[in-house]
Amino acid sequence: MQQNQKEIILKLLDIIEYAGDREVFANQLLGLCYKKALSDTLTNISEDKKSLYGDDFATTDIEKIKEILSKILSSEEYSKALENATTDIFGEYLESINSILSSSQQTELQGYLGSLNTPQ
Repeated sequence: MQQNQKEIILKLLDIIEYAGDREVFANQLLGLCYKKALSDTLTNISEDKKSLYGDDFATTDIEKIKEILSKILSSEEYSKALENATTDIFGEYLESINSILSSSQQTELQGYLGSLNTPQ
């Protein structure tokens, strides 16, 4: 069973003992993932498809971004674009905080991330 992305982010924030508002952080990080997926997708679609949505691509509304992505991509392409964007953004974030984590946090984090790649 695959966890949803927000649950994964919240668990990561628990492991690293994030002191801020975890819900807000998770929502903002997910927003970045969707925006990156949209941006990456735009570089690979035809001008005809781009012209169909015009100014919609400038939106910051996550639901609107999801809607646009689902219209221009197959569900498989959509999932792959989001997975790639999420991997990139999570990776960058985890790399940026790694040096401030305790060794026990790093170990727990590695164990958790490894469990995500294990088929259930």
